[in-house]
Amino acid sequence: MIDRQTSAASAEPFGSLPKSGEMARRVRQYAWSNTALGDPIHWSVSLQTLLGVMLASRQATFLIWGPDRVWFYNDAFIPILGRKHPAAMGQHGLDQDWAEARDTLGPAFERVFAGEGVEMDDLAISLDHTGQPEQARFRFSYTPVRDASGGVLGLFGTCTETTALVELEASNSLLRRLMESVPGVVYAKDREGRFLAGNAGTSELLGKRYEDFIGRTDLEVLEDKAEAAALMANDRRIMETGIAEQLEEQVTFPDGTTALWLSTKAPLRDQDDRILGLIGSSVDVTDRRRAEEQRSLLVHELNHRVKNTLAVVQAMARQTFRDPTPTEQLERFDARIAALSRAHTLLIDTDWTSASLRQVINEQLGIERWGTRLLVEGPDVPLSSRVAVNLALILHELCTNATKYGAFSNDTGRVEITWQAVTERGLVSLRWIEIDGPRVVVPERRGFGSRMIERALAAEKGRVRLDFLPAGLVCEIEAPITA
Repeated sequence: MIDRQTSAASAEPFGSLPKSGEMARRVRQYAWSNTALGDPIHWSVSLQTLLGVMLASRQATFLIWGPDRVWFYNDAFIPILGRKHPAAMGQHGLDQDWAEARDTLGPAFERVFAGEGVEMDDLAISLDHTGQPEQARFRFSYTPVRDASGGVLGLFGTCTETTALVELEASNSLLRRLMESVPGVVYAKDREGRFLAGNAGTSELLGKRYEDFIGRTDLEVLEDKAEAAALMANDRRIMETGIAEQLEEQVTFPDGTTALWLSTKAPLRDQDDRILGLIGSSVDVTDRRRAEEQRSLLVHELNHRVKNTLAVVQAMARQTFRDPTPTEQLERFDARIAALSRAHTLLIDTDWTSASLRQVINEQLGIERWGTRLLVEGPDVPLSSRVAVNLALILHELCTNATKYGAFSNDTGRVEITWQAVTERGLVSLRWIEIDGPRVVVPERRGFGSRMIERALAAEKGRVRLDFLPAGLVCEIEAPITA
C-alpha cells in the first residue's frame, strides 16, 4: 500500500531532517527520482517525519518503506553495515544489503508488513562486515508504520548489537566473582558503553543493584548527565585508540556528595584481538587529594613564614652590625640570605620533596644573565630538599667570588658548569671551571665562604673540593641524587 498524502512543505521536502550528520547529508543528496519512491517533493508527511526521527536518533535505527522495501538508516547504523555503507541506502534491504541474513530476517520483516510488531532479544545473524562472514548478535525491535486506514506503509526498526555481551556470558560468572574480590570499583562495558559486569563497589557508586545497571550506560544510570557524558567520552577514546589510560574522574553519589576517582581503563579484547569494549578499575582518592591540598597549603604557609623569618634576620643584622661594620660585609650577608630564600622558593613548587639541579643552577646564577660567558651542560637530575638548599648556597658563593675576583670580574672570563649522573653510586658529579679570568692566587687563609663551600654537603655524604689553579678556580662537587 502506498501513502498518497503528500507533504505540505513540498518546497522544502527535507525540512524535518537534522541539519548535521552524514546520513542526513546523504539523504538530501541521493537521486531519489531514480527509485520507486520518486521525487522527494511528493513524499508523504509520514515518511518525512519518520526520516527526521530516525536520523536524529543516537541508537542504531533504520526505516524500510513502500512495496519495494526501500532502505534508510542513520549514522549509528553505519558500523553495523560495515563495507556495505553507503551503497546500502535506497536499496532493497534483504535482497542486496543483508542477503546473507535473508533467511533469518525475512520472516520477521514479513510479519511486520502484515501488521505485527516484532521484538527479538538475542538474534544471531551471520553478517558480512568486512568481506568475511562474522557471527553477530542483536536485540531488535520492529514496528509497522500505518496510514490513516490502517494499512502498513513501512517498517521502523531499532537494533542494539549484543555480541560482546553474549561472548562474555559464558565467563561472566567467573568475571563477576573475580571482580567481587577486588576492592574499589571494577567494571566492564561493551562498545556502546553498556555495563557488562560490575562488582559491589560499582553498585555502591551507582546506588543501584547489579541487575539495575547491567546492560545500561552511564547516561542511563547516573543522575549528573554532564558527568556521565564525560565518563563515556573517556571510554570511547580508549576503545577507539586501543590505548589504556589512567585518569581522574569526578562522580556524584546518589546523596549528592562528590568524589574524585583515579581510574585505570583499558580496551577489552577477544581472542582475535578485536576490541569488544572496556574494562576499568577505579579507586576513591578524594581523601588523599584533600590531604595533598592541605599539605600544599601548609607547605606554602611554612615557606611564607620562613621567608618572613629570613627578612627579620636581615633586619636584625642591619641593626646589629651597623657602623663601623663595613657595608661590603653587610651586603654579602644579605646576598646569602637572599640565596637561601631563593632556594626555599624553588622547593615550594615540589612540596619540599625535591628540586631539579638545572633549576637550582638557574635560580642562583641567572643563566640568561651571562650569555655565552656561562656554559651549563648536563642531564636534569632530582636533588633532595636538603641537598638542593646546600648546593644553592655553594653556587651562590662560587658566583659571588667569580664576580669579584674570578672569571666574571673581567670582560673575557668564562665559567663552565658540567655534570653527569653516576647512577651506580647514586651521585651527581659536578665541575665548576673558571677560564680566561685573572690569574688565581691561592688564598693565605680560608674565609667563611670557602669553608662553607667545602663543608656544606658533608652531612649529606657529599664531597666538595676547591683547586685554586693559576688558570682559574676549579670546584668539584659530588652530591646524592634523589631516588
